[in-house]
Amino acid sequence: MKIRFLLGSVALAAMLMLSACGQDSATDQMPAEQNAATEMDATAPEATEAPLQVVDVTPDAEAEGDAMSAESVEMTPAAEGEAAAAPAAEGSSDAALAATAQLQNVAGEPVGTATFTEMQDGTVMISAQITGLESDIVGPHGIHIHQTGACTPDFDAAGGHFNPTQMQHGLDNPAGPHMGDLPNIQIDEAGNGAYEATTDLFTLSEGDRSLFDDDGAAIVIHAEADDQVTDPSGNSGARIACGVIVQSAP
Repeated sequence: MKIRFLLGSVALAAMLMLSACGQDSATDQMPAEQNAATEMDATAPEATEAPLQVVDVTPDAEAEGDAMSAESVEMTPAAEGEAAAAPAAEGSSDAALAATAQLQNVAGEPVGTATFTEMQDGTVMISAQITGLESDIVGPHGIHIHQTGACTPDFDAAGGHFNPTQMQHGLDNPAGPHMGDLPNIQIDEAGNGAYEATTDLFTLSEGDRSLFDDDGAAIVIHAEADDQVTDPSGNSGARIACGVIVQSAP
């Protein structure tokens, strides 16, 4: 009886052990399957979301690119218009003031032309071409700007040198010069001469030193050289040519 009871107990214990092992095996498999399912669920959304982001962003980028292209096309004509308008504005602001004088001898015959151009720095360039001016002296002759724009009935009508600052005559005079003083002009045996000088003593534009005051100004050539020192006219002798300075149209 004891032996039979022991065998029965052993058999029952073995059955209980097998049953417990089976439950543990099933329990171990379930978490693995759940983990696999969880990993698949976590992976699947990422695979589907990535393409959606690309699709959403790309149209926006294309739209922005199209908008930028449209803006550049609209801006181009305006920019070209501004570039085209620039030269006109620059040309109008850079227009130089100018004047001319037709010189004649004491007989009233034409002997040349003088031109005056005020530069951007405020200086005035004087150019003159003289032809057939009769003179007993070959070489340097005094040439000045006189204070009145008149050459008739004779050259004395031009008055004295242009001198609004009331200085003494002569570019080399420590107490000078007159605002109308200029370097000498060279006249050859045929009475011809080419002249060019630049001065900052007077202007063509408005101001205290402008040639275009109430009575204007004239350019005069003298019979002899100007010594650039002696007041009031440098011992330059008689007036042999004269021209009224006339402002040119802008």
